[in-house]
Parts: sequence; C-alpha cells; structure tokens
Amino acid sequence: MDSRFSDVQTVNLTVIDVPKTAPVITGRTTGYTLGETLHLNCSAPHAHPPVQLQWKINGVLASDSYIIKYEGKQDKLGRVSTKSGLRFRLDRDYFVHTGALRVHCTAQSAGERGLSSEVTILESEIRRPRPQRNTAKNTAVQCRVGIVGLAAAAMSWLV
Repeated sequence: MDSRFSDVQTVNLTVIDVPKTAPVITGRTTGYTLGETLHLNCSAPHAHPPVQLQWKINGVLASDSYIIKYEGKQDKLGRVSTKSGLRFRLDRDYFVHTGALRVHCTAQSAGERGLSSEVTILESEIRRPRPQRNTAKNTAVQCRVGIVGLAAAAMSWLV
C-alpha cells in the first residue's frame, strides 16, 4: 500500500441515548392533613448517560434535605434508569399565594432540553389537624376557685 494516500485517525465517539418520555411522578396526592409528610417519587426511563432529576416546589428548587436519591438500574444496553424521592412536611405556607402546591420533577439529559412532570395539590383538599385533647375520656378534673365579694360565682365547662 502506498503510504502517500493513506491516513489513519482514531476517534472517540460517545453515543447519547436520551429518554423520549417525561419522568413519572408517583405517590399519594390527596387525603393529606397539614403537618403530615408528603412523599413523592420521580422515575425517568433508561438513558445513557443517566438523566439528572431536579425537584421544584412552587417553582423553587427543593432543598437537598428534602431529596432522596435511589440507585439507578442498568439495562442490557448499558442505559440507566433514574429515580429520586421528595419528602417534606406540608405547611400552610406552601399554599399562601395560589391555594395550590405545585411539585415539578424535571429529567435533564446531557445537552438536551429537560422533560418535566407536575403534580398539583389543592389547599381545599388538605384537612386541618384536629385539636389535641388535654385529658383522656373519663378523667376526673378538679377546679378550686376562691372568690371574695358579694356576687355569686358562676362556672361553666367547655368540653
């Protein structure tokens, strides 16, 4: 072979396989009481390289302390699924501006625009906590009152 006409190059090629569907948010979205812990999961399909999942609560990035990272699972083609959890205490402040809590999960792939899913929890569907009783049923309560004066005292009990 004539070396004047041959040229050899080595090229490293990385194949990117991005998900074609948005991530899926699972978990209970109704029947909560204020003060209860909301727990949601977000799962993205297999991809190479694995996607990065990002949580937002009412448009603001979720605190790292709210996020649970699960180990991904690899398929036969070397692609990895991604899963993340979100846990935080439901507080009235999350509903102040719009009467709704909006939670987004975005799956971001290398160099690609992210795909998102959203869950909305309406304040009107959130139960208010019941007041705690200070005494158990059938508990005797004693109250002593000393009154000085001419008027007769009246006492009433609110149960």
